[in-house]
Amino acid sequence: TMVEIKLISWPTQNKWQLNVDIFPSPSDVGNSSGLCGVLDGNYRNDFTRNDATKTMDNPDHYHYHNPPNAFSESWRLFKYDLFVEIHAY
Repeated sequence: TMVEIKLISWPTQNKWQLNVDIFPSPSDVGNSSGLCGVLDGNYRNDFTRNDATKTMDNPDHYHYHNPPNAFSESWRLFKYDLFVEIHAY
């Protein structure tokens, strides 16, 4: 697995953006879960929330004007969580 992290500056808006790209290795196929999906070729099970319900959101319902906010918020880390080991499943 390769992880690429980029810190991007938007000078005209005086803002920063953090991009994290994860490129799975062949050994990750069928052996993953969590924020990056199950990696089994079925996109419908990739939006599993990190909460007690493990709700699977339907990705066909999301688009630019209807982002997957509940899914995204379920994976949010707060500053007090940054140094805690987290188990997705």
